[in-house]
Amino acid sequence: NIKESKKLIAEVNKDVKKLEDYRIKVKKEMLKPYNDFEIQVKEIVKIVKEADEYVRSQIRELEEIERENKKAIVKEMFENKAKHYDFNEIITFDKFFKESMSNKTTSIDKIENELSEWLEQRKMDIEVIKSLKHDEVLKEYLETFNLALAIENAKVKEEENKKIEEVMKKTEKSSKKYIFIISEEK
Repeated sequence: NIKESKKLIAEVNKDVKKLEDYRIKVKKEMLKPYNDFEIQVKEIVKIVKEADEYVRSQIRELEEIERENKKAIVKEMFENKAKHYDFNEIITFDKFFKESMSNKTTSIDKIENELSEWLEQRKMDIEVIKSLKHDEVLKEYLETFNLALAIENAKVKEEENKKIEEVMKKTEKSSKKYIFIISEEK
């Protein structure tokens, strides 16, 4: 009978809904301690993350202070050594210093050796430039600290200047001047 079958299905569905509702209620009751625990753990994790970030920012600040202190030590070392060279007015600390020198992994002894070698190389290069008696080479050298490149660049500029002078001489020779005299006759 269709009517009874529908009624039976409705009753079964009602019972299934009650069963589902009871399952959800039991689940909520069982998960209540877990949910409380989860809230507590999330709060602890939040506090730990905030503390972690605070400590990391302090570490970054301290490391930056160490880097600045090391840079100051290297600068003082540079000034003490550079004053013994006659080029100390034109070659400054900034030309020598690289940020990697302020890293923890780079020792002061290594930097001191590098500085001595660097200054001696500048001294030898400048002596060669003085023997050339060419100011343009020194200007180029102070830009690159590469002697060969400075000489090459100075030669190129000198050739360019000669070409410009030739062009200027040619234009002076080829330019003609005309003078017109206009008079009124009555």
